[in-house]
Order: sequence, then structure tokens, then C-alpha cells
Amino acid sequence: MSGIIKYFREFIEERSEEMCVALGKNNKEYKELCIKSSDLQRKIIDALGDERSSMFFEYEDAVNAQAGIIKEELYKAGFIDGIKVAKLIDKI
Repeated sequence: MSGIIKYFREFIEERSEEMCVALGKNNKEYKELCIKSSDLQRKIIDALGDERSSMFFEYEDAVNAQAGIIKEELYKAGFIDGIKVAKLIDKI
């Protein structure tokens, strides 16, 4: 992997983490959804019991991995779109 690609991947990862932290602090709806999802997760794990809860954690890991890919791709698309908009503005 070239240096620039590695740099941008690290940049996207760090920036995404910053955004998540900011959402947790500043967005009421996000906070409420975090609380709700934690409560539901606890209830599901309790209902499944110890033997089957590992399957739930595997599912959760897969969903989180998907979300991470989506988050990275959306950020890249937004970044590229921002560059395109900046170029258009320069032409005006």
C-alpha cells in the first residue's frame, strides 16, 4: 500500500472516530439511540443465555464491520465530492 493511501486511510479512521465522539456529546437523538441499543443488547443477551450469546456477538461484529466499511466509503465519497465542489467554485 502506498504511503498516500495509508495516510488517507488513517486520516479517515481518525476523523470518523472524532465525529463519533462529537455525536455522542452533541446529538441528543444519537445519545438516546445509544442508550436504547445498549438496553436492547442487554435484554437480548439475557434472553439468549450464555451458550447462545456468543452467536449474537458474532452477529454484532459482522454488522459493525459492515457499518465501518459503509462509514469509510461514505467519507471517501464526501471527500471526493468536496474536492469536485471546490474545483467548480474555482471555475466560477
